[in-house]
Amino acid sequence: MTATLTASAFTAENTRNVTITGSAGQLSGHMESGEIVVDLFSPDGRIPEGLPLDAHDISPKSVLAHERHTLRVALPNPDLGDHAGHGGGDAGLMAEFVEAVRLGMVGTGELSFETALDSHLMAFGAEESRRTGEPIDFASWAQRMALPLDEGIRR
Repeated sequence: MTATLTASAFTAENTRNVTITGSAGQLSGHMESGEIVVDLFSPDGRIPEGLPLDAHDISPKSVLAHERHTLRVALPNPDLGDHAGHGGGDAGLMAEFVEAVRLGMVGTGELSFETALDSHLMAFGAEESRRTGEPIDFASWAQRMALPLDEGIRR
């Protein structure tokens, strides 16, 4: 897999946009508007059911004769306005963290300290790949660095 991240403060909009292209389609998202456009190239491609959406429009796309799905994501905290932090994600993360504390789940599973360390190590590996211009095999890179890894990340 190849990924590219471009970050710039010198843009017309102070927001985040994401585009992911795969073998079955392409997804483009705009954080501020909550709009996600999914072009399904594969006839087997599907939009998952049960997504928290305010709107879902389907239109044909002529060149490849595929479906274009325009989704409007239900924003978790629309009442926060400009204070929503990361499109409302900050409030959602804090709510999940408070719930995890209440349930005594901090330090286990996805909230384990090992998992947090692994995610930071992946960011450091990505930075090395960016600097060198070469892809890295994360497990080999971590082993060369003598870094401890969570079992899930070794695969």
